[in-house]
Amino acid sequence: MISTLNDTIDKKGESLDSDELLEIIDHDLDSARQLHDEQMDRIQSWIDQYEGEPYGNEVDGRSRIVWKLAKKQGEALVSNLVKPFIATNEIVDMVPRTVQDVYKTDIYQKLINHFWSVDFDNNAFLKTVGRVMTKEGTVIWRIGWEKVDKTKRIVVNQMNPKMMTAIIARGGKINELADGSFEIINENVVVNRPTAKVVRNENVYIDPTADSVDDIRYLVYEYTVTLSDLRKQPELYDEDAVKRLEAIMDREDDKKKDTKLERYADDESNDTGEYNPYEIEFVDKSKRKVSIYEYWGEYDMDGDGINEQIVATVARYTTGSDAVILKMQENPYPNGTIPFIIVPLYESEFSVYGRAIADVLEDEQKAMTAAVRGIIDNMSNSNNGTKFFKKGALDTVNFNRLRKGEPYVEINTSDAITTSVMDGNFNPLPASVFNFVALMDQQAESLTGISKMLQGLPGSEVKSSTSNFSAMMSQSQIRLLDVTNNLTTGLKKMFMMWTYMAMEYLSYDEIQDITGISIPELKVKETKKLQMEFGLVDPQTMEPVVDEETFNKAMMLIIQEVQDMFEKRDVKFDIKLRVGTDGMKQIRINEILMLLQQAAPLIQTNSIPGEAIKVLVADLAENMDKPDVADMIKKYQPQPDPMQQAMAQVQLQKLQAEAKKDEALAANAMARTQNESVKTQKEALSIDADIANKYADVNAKL
Repeated sequence: MISTLNDTIDKKGESLDSDELLEIIDHDLDSARQLHDEQMDRIQSWIDQYEGEPYGNEVDGRSRIVWKLAKKQGEALVSNLVKPFIATNEIVDMVPRTVQDVYKTDIYQKLINHFWSVDFDNNAFLKTVGRVMTKEGTVIWRIGWEKVDKTKRIVVNQMNPKMMTAIIARGGKINELADGSFEIINENVVVNRPTAKVVRNENVYIDPTADSVDDIRYLVYEYTVTLSDLRKQPELYDEDAVKRLEAIMDREDDKKKDTKLERYADDESNDTGEYNPYEIEFVDKSKRKVSIYEYWGEYDMDGDGINEQIVATVARYTTGSDAVILKMQENPYPNGTIPFIIVPLYESEFSVYGRAIADVLEDEQKAMTAAVRGIIDNMSNSNNGTKFFKKGALDTVNFNRLRKGEPYVEINTSDAITTSVMDGNFNPLPASVFNFVALMDQQAESLTGISKMLQGLPGSEVKSSTSNFSAMMSQSQIRLLDVTNNLTTGLKKMFMMWTYMAMEYLSYDEIQDITGISIPELKVKETKKLQMEFGLVDPQTMEPVVDEETFNKAMMLIIQEVQDMFEKRDVKFDIKLRVGTDGMKQIRINEILMLLQQAAPLIQTNSIPGEAIKVLVADLAENMDKPDVADMIKKYQPQPDPMQQAMAQVQLQKLQAEAKKDEALAANAMARTQNESVKTQKEALSIDADIANKYADVNAKL
């Protein structure tokens, strides 16, 4: 924490006037004001169009209606933006990049899904995001972390070693007091979770040189707090800086007081010249409001010529008054990320700001307004409600009866009643007027992607060609899908930051309470698994089968690998969101059903694995917003029928008996074969001996 009361910031032995940092912040803030103010003017004009504010060209006696085409499309767009992200509780799907990241991604996937669906009001958040995006063209929300501790203190007179051990094991602290008693301090974490809050666009000043969100070098967030709010958080703000700010506030209020006294002294109606303290709010010091500017940017804190990512909190009481740096530190967020997510509705080239729906529909809304005003003026100037009757057809008595609405009126003519008394009607409107209105409505739907479901589509065409139906659904949803992708990108960044903050702020016990996964138990399990893979232990007894030196060296490697596998701050992953518009979901459902029809005969012929059906049915349940059913299908393992198991056992025993019989027969046959072979060999030897003897006798006679 940097104290600004001393007017200096130490930088590697040098002293740098803290006014330099204030000058940098003021310069960057002033540089961003022009772009900021221009964008706020655009946003205000879009809001006026969205809410149907008068255009200023209205004429007395004529229709002043503003056809709220932008609001009509915008309200439908908000619902379509929100629904894909709240259709399932398991919105985050983390994909590990390496084998070592598998366990960690599974843990943090469950954590983030829990935070999103349980600890976070995602419905209210998304609706606010959708409305601000639609009306103002850009939505900005801030990422944070909320932690609330509840501390209990108990003083006891005596404490034995067993009690001390039990209390410390449960995370408690024990302090021995001067009187010999013991103070037991138990700190419980009541709340420990990530947050996200939509902020006003007018309170955010963005680097004007940035062509995209990724190019932002600094951002300033402005808000107001009371002096009491600053005093409540001594751990966040420098106490000396707060005192200095209080002195500045007293000085500025004295100036206001002197100005008031002079004005009242010159006022003839105030003879006493006494100052009226109730005209300005500074009687209750704790309620005085100050403007806070959070500067998220770059600054060379250590004087090595290289900028670090910092956050500086600057307070200013009134315009032109002295500013005070309440806090300056390195950016505490992962990788020095600025904790603000900026999402446009419709992107603008080379700008971080987007365009609102009123900007897209401005021409169509004005054209529709002109047409509707003309229709209303035509109707109001018509003779509708006027009674026409022939001269002399009614005398005074019957005329008064007609005016009073009496049921009996005498007509002084032999002509038909329809020719004697006639009612005026609205002026007929040409069909071209209604065609024009319908054309503008269709144009608005094509620009936003919000269309009337299946308007003008014959039922026969839907039934005749599923592919044409899918293509039409895709075209009607493609614009909406583009807007949804912008919001998806922003939410992925938010979930990424939530994950990194969870790594930093959650303990293993808290992770287990949320996910049900015990990381210490998983470490033991993985250690044993690696021991068996490396051949260090007997799989049955888990006793070492190698010498002690080899075992110890191998265990060092295993422990390091397991530690890397569960290291909270070292995880590589990608995030995918399980979202989709209704049209895209319907297309996927149709495609899955088609695959199931094609896969069934292939499985019967063993052309593809039977597990494919299980995967497809689980995917079908997921797209039908039944994540619990999909998870049940994925985890289901069929249990074998006991009767079939018994029959299989009997069949196996029968086959084993037949196999033994065949083995015995084969052995007997082999033995007989060997006997015959020996007998044959003996006979052959005997024949050879006879031949040899005969040959010897012949030689002797010769």
